Amino acid sequence: MMVNNPVNFEKLKSLFQKYNLSRLPIVGCIFAAFTCVPAAALPHSATCSNTGEVNDIFTGSRQSKFADPDDKVFRDNTGREVFFRGWNISGNTKLAESGFKPYRSLEDADNDLNRIRQETGANLIRFCIAWEGVNPDVDRIDFKYLDDILGQIKLAVSKGMYVLLDYHEDLYSRYLFNQDSWHTGNGAPDYVVRGYPKEYAGPVCTNWGQHLLTNGAVRLAFRNFWNDVDFITRNGVRKPQECFLFQLEATLRYIGENLSPEEMSQLVGVDPFNEPADGGMDGLTPKEWTNQKLWPFYHKCRRVMDACGWYNKQLYAEPLVFWNSNVGFVCPATGSKLLDDIPERGFVLNVHMYDAARRSWNFTNPSSGCYFSNYDAIRDFGRYMKMPVLVSEFGMANGGIGAKDPAAMLAAMYQAMETTADGKTPVRPRFYVQPLSGTQWQWDYYYDHHNEYQNFNPDKLLTAADAWNGEDFSVVKDYGRNYNYCKYVFCRAYPRRIQGDMISFYYNTLATDAWNKLLNWAELSDNDSYRMLRDKQFMLLIWSGKTSDYPTEVFIPNYFKPSNMLIVSDLQGITAAPAVTDKPMDTENEIVLMSDSGSESGYRLLSWNDSEQAGRSDSLHYLLVVNDGAELNPDLRQKLYSILNKSILVEQVNPLFLP
Repeated sequence: MMVNNPVNFEKLKSLFQKYNLSRLPIVGCIFAAFTCVPAAALPHSATCSNTGEVNDIFTGSRQSKFADPDDKVFRDNTGREVFFRGWNISGNTKLAESGFKPYRSLEDADNDLNRIRQETGANLIRFCIAWEGVNPDVDRIDFKYLDDILGQIKLAVSKGMYVLLDYHEDLYSRYLFNQDSWHTGNGAPDYVVRGYPKEYAGPVCTNWGQHLLTNGAVRLAFRNFWNDVDFITRNGVRKPQECFLFQLEATLRYIGENLSPEEMSQLVGVDPFNEPADGGMDGLTPKEWTNQKLWPFYHKCRRVMDACGWYNKQLYAEPLVFWNSNVGFVCPATGSKLLDDIPERGFVLNVHMYDAARRSWNFTNPSSGCYFSNYDAIRDFGRYMKMPVLVSEFGMANGGIGAKDPAAMLAAMYQAMETTADGKTPVRPRFYVQPLSGTQWQWDYYYDHHNEYQNFNPDKLLTAADAWNGEDFSVVKDYGRNYNYCKYVFCRAYPRRIQGDMISFYYNTLATDAWNKLLNWAELSDNDSYRMLRDKQFMLLIWSGKTSDYPTEVFIPNYFKPSNMLIVSDLQGITAAPAVTDKPMDTENEIVLMSDSGSESGYRLLSWNDSEQAGRSDSLHYLLVVNDGAELNPDLRQKLYSILNKSILVEQVNPLFLP
């Protein structure tokens, strides 16, 4: 959909210069953000040269007639829609042993980030840092710490990954806890919480999260932060938010001054406060607290970002931590649609999704479709906020079975992030679904090889699992060489960039749960009378229109073998056993399979839409990639092609069936 009024290029240019955005490709930004009209067509070889690089991320709306206009999306400066899959790197930041950094050394970071990219094709890292690392004492910035994290960020972006800078805190601060405490925290430095009462969660503390509800010291610290209560330091009176913003500004300026414009373009923004807890609302309702305490803090952080030249970066704002709690009456959900004054720019809705009920009292096994309602609530929250959505944490502890099986739970969560049911029987996904970008918690390079003295207690050395409050969430072990459960759950095919507006996508994982049961939850269906591909790993992507001349880009895991791969497209028909090449041939509506990041990596599948009618908001296109699909005989391949064309292009229904 084109805008009716002409764009005043000179006015926009002056605004970009005013806000220090002169380095941005202005024309590309304007087209991506305002008109979604592609620039003059480029040879495939020219656009291909840029597909391995990353560029600035903007927010906008889908233009397709099939999409919900209230769904906001990420776009790059070529006009393509961007979809994120990635990891939290990592819980190691919570540990003093690492100096509050994701990695102990650049060598470890290089090894691990290579593995992440090669195995999972991740294009986003939620990079955890700590307030206590940046600002260990009043009015002091630790530039050695900033140098260390800067080096690790540079490695991530050199491997083609975007970075979200996450100020990670849990339970506010480790310095609130006694040496012999059951648990610990992380986040605020020692000087901010000196003089607090002795922490005590109660005679029984079953989980570290209980401290948010019953630990008087932790709750008081949170209340004092949100109320910005004065405290005494050796340098005089300070306020906690004042101290946080002081180090935030120092961090953002230092990063901005020490990254090149190309590197800086790969930082998507800042998550200033992980899982904000209220600490007791002083008589306020959750709605009042959200409007009077939480969001004023976010607006302060937003102003610091702008002042530091991060105007075109997003603030990834988290709601009150218990907004979607499913624990029950002990900790009821506070709700989502609480903010009265929705900001017009500069924010992304940043939510977490954990199944606390199955981690405690719910003994129902995770199954296909079990999280549709949970993730639909997140989609609805995003529409209310008029923001793109990132599910920046979701995960499950290792070693469980049944209701606590991490493979089954995560497979169901990824499924619900990608699709939802249309509400009819038999179960089909909706034709249009807002897929949700996300970063899983977590990928810990040092899993089972830690050396953490909890609360600096020399008699309490933690080495096992994540080495923090008994958590065991890392998907990797043995320094990233092996996995704690079936890798097919999280090593998935997914679209990174879409040449138009994404209508839906789905990946049939074929992972196995703890009992070695196959999680084959989808198949292609012809009006429910003929079904196929339930025994295959496949990815189906549907999109509409054309907002860029740069290609759709899909990551294909390295366990897909090109010699036995089948690709079906409305643009190129049926392709079996595609060749892997390093450059396109500039043929019309071309599809190219390339190595993603080296000999051990997966693949980057590029698809160009050159058709004249592609820019129409009612044009539809699809791409199906099937592992072991080349073994299908010619009749089955043709049947597959017919099902896709009829369902998507003619009937405009999702061809998947969820048995």
